[in-house]
Amino acid sequence: MQHFYSGWHQINSGESGTKHFPRCLVSASRLQSRRSLFPIQNWILDCGTYSRFHSHGQHLPIDIYVALVKTWQHHGCLDAWVSQDWLCHRAILKITNMSIYQHQQLTIDRYDRLLNCNLSAYLMPVLQGDRPIDYVCHLEDYGDRLALGQWVGVGSIAHLPPKQIAQILLQIKSERPDLRLHGFGVKLRALAQPLIWDLLYSADSAAAGLYRGNGQLKYCDSNNPLTAVTYAANIREPNPTIFRQITISK
Repeated sequence: MQHFYSGWHQINSGESGTKHFPRCLVSASRLQSRRSLFPIQNWILDCGTYSRFHSHGQHLPIDIYVALVKTWQHHGCLDAWVSQDWLCHRAILKITNMSIYQHQQLTIDRYDRLLNCNLSAYLMPVLQGDRPIDYVCHLEDYGDRLALGQWVGVGSIAHLPPKQIAQILLQIKSERPDLRLHGFGVKLRALAQPLIWDLLYSADSAAAGLYRGNGQLKYCDSNNPLTAVTYAANIREPNPTIFRQITISK
């Protein structure tokens, strides 16, 4: 893995803001009412799928999301804005009352529509699924939309144990070893696994406020950016894996 983006919710110019992060992921919902500039370096604009579906049952309308990107795409260094994917998390499937396949097709449709808006900032497509085979099927459905070496997000994995995350990533890379995969919401515990580290190009997480466990210290200092900075600093490359040795030998 080459890059980690700290997910952060305090979008301001003060000491609790984004200026502390070399790389940061910001949710679109946090920018909707924002008018003034804020210091930020490299960043990803996330569509905020999980929170949007829990609170509204749907994405931001395309015109509103695109207008938001147009407003902020030249602020700092926007590395990517995320296409409005449809999560395949069971809680979201219950809300929509749709199947995984339907969510996958809606994800591709949304990507096509956003891509046709021809914004200069990079639009990140997202692979969705539940089981490893679901992600492979979604990859096939994207077809030639995904260019050689493209930076592609992998969604609905944040809640999974490291073993399942590794299985999904390995299945995707076995089909398309050229893709640079971004893991949404991949926590410190998963990134400590050498295989996951090797399979990912980048990742993000907003779990800094949870790393002390689920007791009384849960969310302790979660509004303090230094907590997230410390969390990111603890993400280090683990020991090499056989996967990496085989890849290098080729």
